[in-house]
Amino acid sequence: MPVIVKRGVVLLTAFALTLVASSLLAGWWAQGPMSQRLGSEFKSIPGVMHADLETVAGKTTVTVTLSDVEDLPGVYLQVVNTASRSLKHGSYRIELNDAASNGLDQAYQELHYHVFEAARTGNYGRMREAFKLEAPSLNVDRWKLTVSADYIFVQLWNDGGYLHRVVPVDSKGAGGDAP
Repeated sequence: MPVIVKRGVVLLTAFALTLVASSLLAGWWAQGPMSQRLGSEFKSIPGVMHADLETVAGKTTVTVTLSDVEDLPGVYLQVVNTASRSLKHGSYRIELNDAASNGLDQAYQELHYHVFEAARTGNYGRMREAFKLEAPSLNVDRWKLTVSADYIFVQLWNDGGYLHRVVPVDSKGAGGDAP
């Protein structure tokens, strides 16, 4: 009888160690070869200067540094498509880095209320009018708003700096963060 119990304990211990090893290898794969491959894929997208992936507790943050791109919607959708081909839906989020000055960050802080209101209500015309009226007084040399079925893309420029933001459009009126 004791031999059977010992075999059961040995089998359970071996199973537990296998699970731990698998988990460690999966984490290594996410941080190592897969991360390098995905980083290369992201960098092959025109306008992407650098990409980093960091996985913590099963959630991957894809940080993409963009150059001054005119077609933010096109670049962003390529980034999303690249991420969705390799990462499980809902297991990642995308962060954009740009060359925003403090002045552009402050200007966006003043204007973002209009963006989130439009994302919630669908009143894009009011958002556009607010940008027309307020952006010049906030030291924004040029701005561009693009609206798709899923996102509002905000681009601001001044003195060689540029800011890129992507805000999801929620058809249910909830707003939120981009994936």
